[in-house]
Amino acid sequence: MNAFRSYQPHSTRPSAAVTWRHIDAGDVPGLPDLRAVRLTATELAALGHLGAGTTNLMASREDGLSYDHCQRVCRAALDRVRTETDGRIMHMAGLLHHLYLTGILQPAKTGIAHTLSAQEHTIVDLIIAGVPIRELHEHLGTSKEAAKVVYRRLKETTGSATHLHLVGRAHALGVFASPRPRNVVVSPPLCPDALRVAKELVTGALNPAIADMLGMSVADVSGHLDRIGQLTCARARHTRAHQLLASGLVAPPPASRPLPVFSSAEKRLLSTLRSCETWQSIATSAGLPLSSVKPAMQSLIFRAGADNRTHIVGLAHAWDLFDHPPSARATPEVGPP
Repeated sequence: MNAFRSYQPHSTRPSAAVTWRHIDAGDVPGLPDLRAVRLTATELAALGHLGAGTTNLMASREDGLSYDHCQRVCRAALDRVRTETDGRIMHMAGLLHHLYLTGILQPAKTGIAHTLSAQEHTIVDLIIAGVPIRELHEHLGTSKEAAKVVYRRLKETTGSATHLHLVGRAHALGVFASPRPRNVVVSPPLCPDALRVAKELVTGALNPAIADMLGMSVADVSGHLDRIGQLTCARARHTRAHQLLASGLVAPPPASRPLPVFSSAEKRLLSTLRSCETWQSIATSAGLPLSSVKPAMQSLIFRAGADNRTHIVGLAHAWDLFDHPPSARATPEVGPP
């Protein structure tokens, strides 16, 4: 039985939009407000296949979804969820985790009985946080080979085919059914040096300046920024800064002047910097012609007393212009150096 089978959308038509059932923050700590996000029945079916570890052939027989089509549907759903939750759900594993937590998807039943060890709990948490499998050892404090052995054994004992299937299996085993003492990864772990780079990034400083301030090479700074980008799934400096600030990994930079009185159009333009990474996407989200979005942004940056887009994102957080639930500012864990 596939994970999505037990979920009944508001309409049986495949194109029907399904509204996420809202879970109060007190019920599930750290859960984004998903009321405004809508997924179609087809998207839920495709996501259900990923969480259930369904094979390509089974997917085609049961729903007419080829593997490639299933992947495209899931990626499109994740992109939309990433935007509409202001980047608080960035990875496919995290999306599946929240679908199971909210009861929108039900994990496929399994006859396997397995109690996860503390280390195995941590592996599941890291996967949900979006840490690549090849980098698990950096956060487990073990060698790469030892981490591979533990991960492979965990997949075998839970009957999981993939890391996404493992998320579904963990829910089927009741790992998240009740509170348990464990190290929950509420935001991507960073090594101390990467965290130092992150603190300078949100001030709008460029790589050569960061390197001078921290006594690093420009190449090292670039490497740490690449790592931040991988963990946050953000490609632009300003969206990386927003993810770092929204998760509470770093504090906002000090504001040298009081909050300016922004117009509604300026506030809308500023808000696009949370998730939009290209001038085209910024223009579309702000409702501006592409030819006028750059001058409008330059005017906004000047009025805020900022140096660039990354700096104005940092100042917006300092002025508390971006709304975030208290759970989004929980103290994160810092990974090993």
